[in-house]
Amino acid sequence: MLAGLAAASLVVLRLLGEVAIAESAMLTVSAGLNVDRVMGTDDGAVIDVIRLDWHVANAEHAVRLRAALPHLARRRPGQALIDAASVSTEAVSIRELTTADE
Repeated sequence: MLAGLAAASLVVLRLLGEVAIAESAMLTVSAGLNVDRVMGTDDGAVIDVIRLDWHVANAEHAVRLRAALPHLARRRPGQALIDAASVSTEAVSIRELTTADE
């Protein structure tokens, strides 16, 4: 499920014309499961939290990605799952270069 959200996010980013960002970004998707809901002892959301953490190459990519996020959310398959979570975050940060990136 989480891999599907990540893949869908990257595909939609390409469809929005941000190919360079999609090719260089690193996206980590994580979630917390409400076990009590799954076991039937709680009425809350099944997913407590979903986090999408984007790590991009530079400040220009960060600005462009932040501007694209609302458009991405409107077109992303699986967005309903994100919207149904008790809490969801989508953050953008600039990653530090390592020797493998250079």
